[in-house]
Amino acid sequence: MKKVFLFAAAALFALASCQGVDPDDNGGLIDDNGGDNGGGTETELHASLSGSNYYLIQMDGTTAESIASKVVADYRPDGAGKNLWVWEGTYAGGTPSGLNFYGLTEGWVCLEVVAGPGWSGAGWQVNNKEGQAADWLKMKDLANGTSNYYLHVAYKGAANEAHILGFGYAAGGEYKFAVGQGSMEDAGVTYNAIAPINNDGTFDPKEWNEYEVKLSDMGIDFSQDITDANVFWCLSGGVGGKQINLDAVFVYKK
Repeated sequence: MKKVFLFAAAALFALASCQGVDPDDNGGLIDDNGGDNGGGTETELHASLSGSNYYLIQMDGTTAESIASKVVADYRPDGAGKNLWVWEGTYAGGTPSGLNFYGLTEGWVCLEVVAGPGWSGAGWQVNNKEGQAADWLKMKDLANGTSNYYLHVAYKGAANEAHILGFGYAAGGEYKFAVGQGSMEDAGVTYNAIAPINNDGTFDPKEWNEYEVKLSDMGIDFSQDITDANVFWCLSGGVGGKQINLDAVFVYKK
């Protein structure tokens, strides 16, 4: 399979435009809880940043710095063994707009299906060698128990479009699910989009939609030996111009 390398994909494909920003179109790095005395406000990090034991896959630099002391492993693309690969040139860079999930002007991954191939796919790969092996091996710590661990994903896209996302690694198995609206088929299996945990559980094409899946529901054996593999991937079908926006992709403990 021919792979096209995307170094620092968030920078290449998602230099977020600030034009036409809807102030409600973000997750909010800081949640404003309001002040008790009228003169000030009490603030705290967004709920998804208040956990522990973070395994980062996609996150902007400012947000990552805000939880740096809680990061166990960082799988974000760095061009030195942690890469975002577009498979067979099936995606191109999309045109993002607005703020990222945490309400910042920093980028996210924005990809658009290329017309012609009839399919699309991209994967976040981590090499199990040299400096990357240590990060990969940290994933095996999850074999000690995943009951309080979740995969977190933020997605934004058009109405009536679904995309399939995958998580895991070859030896231990994988888990696939759909986000967006409607359903999508892969290898003869139809995946219905799961409900977001924000927006009152209803997909909203105007905003970032937040998803969480419990690792204990995935059936992945994290005790298995780890080989070079994709820790996370996306599929969008073959309709040219279909866009997928992904941000805040990580595993964490609540």
